[in-house]
Amino acid sequence: MAVEMKTDSAGAALEKERARLQEQTTAMNEALMLSSVHQHELTQTAEKLNAQLRAEIAERKQAEAALRESEQRYRTLFELGPVAVYSCDVSGEIRDFNRTAVEMWGRKPKPGDTGERFCGSLKLYRPDGSFIPHEQCPMAEVLSGNTPEVRDREVQIERPDGSRITVLVNIRPLKDERGGISGAINCFVDITEREHTERARTILATIVESSEDAITSNDLDGIVTSWNRGAERLFGYSAREVIGQPLTMLIPADLIDEEAGILERIRRGESIENYETIRRRKDGVSLDISLTVSPIADARGRIVGASKIARDVTGRKRIETALKEATAAAEHANRAKSDFLSNMSHELRTPLNGILGFAQLIEAGSPPPTDSQKRSIEQILKAGWYLLELINEILDLALVESGKLILAQEPVPLAEVMLECRAMIEMQAQKRGIGVTFPRFGIPCFVKGDRIRIKQVLVNLLSNAIKYNRPEGTVAVEVVLSSPGSIRIDVRDTGVGLTPERLGQLFEPFNRLGKEAGAEEGTGIGMVVTKRLVELMGGTIGADSTVGVGSVFWIELGLAAAPLLAVREAGQAVPVRPQLPDGTPLRTLLYVEDNPANLELIEQLVACRPELRLLSATDADLGIECARAHQPEVILMDINLPGISGIEALKILR
Repeated sequence: MAVEMKTDSAGAALEKERARLQEQTTAMNEALMLSSVHQHELTQTAEKLNAQLRAEIAERKQAEAALRESEQRYRTLFELGPVAVYSCDVSGEIRDFNRTAVEMWGRKPKPGDTGERFCGSLKLYRPDGSFIPHEQCPMAEVLSGNTPEVRDREVQIERPDGSRITVLVNIRPLKDERGGISGAINCFVDITEREHTERARTILATIVESSEDAITSNDLDGIVTSWNRGAERLFGYSAREVIGQPLTMLIPADLIDEEAGILERIRRGESIENYETIRRRKDGVSLDISLTVSPIADARGRIVGASKIARDVTGRKRIETALKEATAAAEHANRAKSDFLSNMSHELRTPLNGILGFAQLIEAGSPPPTDSQKRSIEQILKAGWYLLELINEILDLALVESGKLILAQEPVPLAEVMLECRAMIEMQAQKRGIGVTFPRFGIPCFVKGDRIRIKQVLVNLLSNAIKYNRPEGTVAVEVVLSSPGSIRIDVRDTGVGLTPERLGQLFEPFNRLGKEAGAEEGTGIGMVVTKRLVELMGGTIGADSTVGVGSVFWIELGLAAAPLLAVREAGQAVPVRPQLPDGTPLRTLLYVEDNPANLELIEQLVACRPELRLLSATDADLGIECARAHQPEVILMDINLPGISGIEALKILR
């Protein structure tokens, strides 16, 4: 029983222990379960914290990168910007500066440089040119606290190389956490070029305003945009009355389209110079003006308007009109003079021919004249020939100036002309002891021109070369090809030569080049006539001379092809002699002349030639009838005849 009770008691205790253990196990399991939940929550919390931390770190890195990028950007702007910047501490020691500052200073600061030590190599000046000591410079004012900041103060900096620049200075102080000044930032801009530009603009504006010319501008719609005092004086409108108004207020109604054309040319970028037109003053008076118009472009190069310079040429136009009228009157008078000289020359030559002819008759008469009479006859002939030469030259000059001289343009054989010239000047050369040489022509050479006038030109050059040569001198005529299609004829003498000044006066009318007081007679128009004759034949003339050596006078004429001559037909032709009555002379001369003295002269000359028979007529009509009836071998025909002229008669006879 006791054993059973003990057993029961032990069992109960065991059961109780088992129940307690079961409770503990359950509690432990519950505790374990609760711990697992807390651990999961803690893990989630940790993960959230880690994610937040990583986000904050990424954000911080991104901010740091942005900060570095910003610092780099501002550093680049600081370095490359057009504004010079430098900073300093409160003691004035330079802390930082950019490249633009170094370029403006002309020198790079060294470590530890203070503004005073560094600026010792720079000198500062006020705009009026007075020197600024360092203790009074703008930076010193700010660091001392005497000036809160400096804004756009103009200062001149003299750099170490002595050059000066003008800058605008801006300085702002740096403050510490207590509000005290810890340094300053200095910014300055180089305005030297701007200052020069502004000065140039001021000068230009002064010039424009003080100009006597009207200087204006307008836009492409023709609206006036500027108006100087010269325009006010010229047109009578003040700037206030005109600016903003259309240009048409100055332009006559019939010239509106002309102004539109000017604006169109300006739109195309064209400039117009010295364009003459008409404008109207405020009082209604019309002005002749000369316009110079230029396009105005903006900063992008687009044409936005036109600038105009207008000059009053009314007075000049009036003078030009008067000058034209005077020139026309002078030309009319000159033509009248030329006609008068031409007529008078002919009238003078007619009696002069009688004087020379009868003097020659007396000289060759029988019985011969005495020695005293011969000397008198020589003086008459000498004066007569000189007077005839003078009259001929005046007549030629009058013909050339009147435009009535007609020259043939035909092939002229140069060799034949040279022979004729040689025969004409040989006697003159022999009398003076001058040797004259002419070129030899291996092949025929033809030049283009008038044969009579070419011979006249050459004889004049040869006569001058002989006349103004030294005793026993020489004259050489040379012919050379000067260029393709032209030939040059040189007349070279051994005279005293001409100075460059005299050579420049060679072709001036009535200028005898200092020979007026010499023994040689002359008119001073021979070379003028010669030059004009050469030019009328399409040639050129010139001269080269050396004092004490001699001169070369030359002409250039165009070459011409040899004419096609019907040699064979000419060789086969047999001259037909007119049938003359028995007992008549072999040669018949017809003289058509209305002047009795000239007619008597020719009659006496022909009377000395028994082989000649003279027929005469006093007008062209009678002369033509006589020529048809008697078929004379030679006809002498005056030009100025009553009725039809000798020229017209010649055409009929041909």
